[in-house]
Amino acid sequence: MTKRAIIFTVTTAIAGSLVYYFFFAQSAIDAVHDLITKELPRGSTQQQVYDFLEARRIRSGDYHVGPDPYAGLPDEDRQLKRCVVAWIPKNSNVPFLTDYTIKIYFYFDENHNLDEFKLQKLDDVI
Repeated sequence: MTKRAIIFTVTTAIAGSLVYYFFFAQSAIDAVHDLITKELPRGSTQQQVYDFLEARRIRSGDYHVGPDPYAGLPDEDRQLKRCVVAWIPKNSNVPFLTDYTIKIYFYFDENHNLDEFKLQKLDDVI
């Protein structure tokens, strides 16, 4: 191949990836939100949450009671929460976009039933 053909092929591949990413791909965070909403209704037990995570090979921490671990909250807004934090590392296949982690915060009531969940996208910093 000539240099011109190689440059054209690479440029076309990058442009195609960007068009797909920005216009057609459902964001990963939306996909995770939809999956959790569909599979784990409010009131699900703590064990059902762990089973959900294990079945999808999503890594998680232990159940804990303490200040809200949601990243970026000011200390004065950190209330006592019962929660499990899970995370999904995402590698970007698009040039110039960073890798990131989707954090999932599952909050439970005093009976260890799912009360709510929050998602957060955190860029991986080198």
